[in-house]
Amino acid sequence: MVSPHKSRPRSRLLPVLFGLTMLATAASCTGQRPTLGPAIDASKPISRQATGVPAVDAVLLPLEATVTKTYTARYQITPTSGRRAVEAIVAQQGGQRSVTIGDIRFLTGAGDVTCNLTTKACDQGILDQRVSNIAGASSTFDRTAPATRIRLAAAAQKSTLYPSTEAFELLGTVCVNFPNGKAADSYCIVPTGQLARLERADASVTLQSLVDSADPSLFARPDK
Repeated sequence: MVSPHKSRPRSRLLPVLFGLTMLATAASCTGQRPTLGPAIDASKPISRQATGVPAVDAVLLPLEATVTKTYTARYQITPTSGRRAVEAIVAQQGGQRSVTIGDIRFLTGAGDVTCNLTTKACDQGILDQRVSNIAGASSTFDRTAPATRIRLAAAAQKSTLYPSTEAFELLGTVCVNFPNGKAADSYCIVPTGQLARLERADASVTLQSLVDSADPSLFARPDK
């Protein structure tokens, strides 16, 4: 159990990869061969490959690797303005995943559905627009969404890695920080790889608790 002390999908990467390819091609014409990080391994998905920036990879790779883990994590999503904090619960086990944000539940694995726990209605597909009025919220807010942002930011600017225990009493966190104007976008993970804390201009996400088992009730459809 974790106690608080205080307080992009693949297609979106294509423009970045295309830009890097054009840069390498241009450089070869002038005799320069800049180092752009490790070569792409076609046998692996881009989402599991190192960027070659140690500060980034220390957060990014463990975060993406949690796709295979079994756990239940409770989060608080706090928009910077306009709404109060919303509870979000993530559960994973055996290829199934449940993400509940407020009264909206996203279920993936055996079949992808989006359910409303209040009306007890479910619709086919993952409908992220159901939580689009909550800054920082999506069906992938805890892994794919921040990982995509990290990869895009890493391709554009330098980053700073720092260890931190300020957010949690029992577990240390590893963070990567990207300058963003006068502030910074920060992404932190716990030692087992799950998102611990995210700070952006529009919202923050904070881990409230984490256990290494999946709560079966979180995989239930309210219409069954």
